Amino acid sequence: MNNKLLGLLILLLTFSFSHSYGQNQQANTQDTGIVITQGVGLQGDSLIDISAITQSSADEIFMLKTELQTQKFLKNIFLVALIMMSIILILLLFIYYSKVRGVIKIVEKSEKEIEIRQLQIDKLSLIINNTNDAISIAQADGKIIWANKSFEKIFGFNPENKDVNIFQTNDPDIKKMLEKCRTEHVPVQYTAQMKNDKGEEIWIQRKIIPFVNEKNEIINFAIIDTDYTSLKLATKK
Repeated sequence: MNNKLLGLLILLLTFSFSHSYGQNQQANTQDTGIVITQGVGLQGDSLIDISAITQSSADEIFMLKTELQTQKFLKNIFLVALIMMSIILILLLFIYYSKVRGVIKIVEKSEKEIEIRQLQIDKLSLIINNTNDAISIAQADGKIIWANKSFEKIFGFNPENKDVNIFQTNDPDIKKMLEKCRTEHVPVQYTAQMKNDKGEEIWIQRKIIPFVNEKNEIINFAIIDTDYTSLKLATKK
C-alpha cells in the first residue's frame, strides 16, 4: 500500500514537472516571437531558428541581385538608345547640310548661267539695235510684239503701238510661201513692195524664221527686213 502511494506520488510529481516545463517553454517561445522549425540555436537568452534566418538572407540576396541586373539592363538600353539617337541625328545633319550644299551649288550654277545668258542677250541686243535691218518678233498668229530701233526707222512706226500682222498680204505667191512656213516650219524669204507710215512706197526683202517647241508647235517667228528702196530706185533710174 505504501509502495502504491509512493508510486502514485512519484507519478504526480513527474506529471506536474513535465507540465510546468512545457508551459515555461511555450511562454519563452511566445515572448521571443520565433517558431522553432528545424535547427535551434541559442543567442543570448533567446532561441532562434537558424534555417529561417538563412532562407530570409538568401531571398534578400536574390532580390538585390535581381534589382542590380535590372538596373544594369536598363542602363545598357539607355546607352544603346542614346547612341542610336546620336547616330540618327548625325545622319540627319549630314543629309541636311548635303542638300543645302547641293542647293547652293545649283543656285551658284544657275546664277552663272543667268550671267552668261544676260551677257549674251546684252551683246545680241547691242547688235540688233545697231544693225540697219529691221528685226522683229511675231506671235504664232503673226502679230508683231517686239521690234528693234531700225524697224521704226524703216517703217516709220513702233509695232508695239500698232496692230501689225506679217501674214496680211494680197500677193498669192507670198501667201503660198507664208503657208509653207506655217505648216512645214521652214524659213522663207521674199521681196515685197510696201508703204511706210508716211504713205511712201518702200521695197523690203523679208526673211521669216519659225521657232518651234518640243511638241513641234510654232511659238514665235523671227522677221528680218532689209530695206532695198534705195537700190530699187537706183535700178529704175
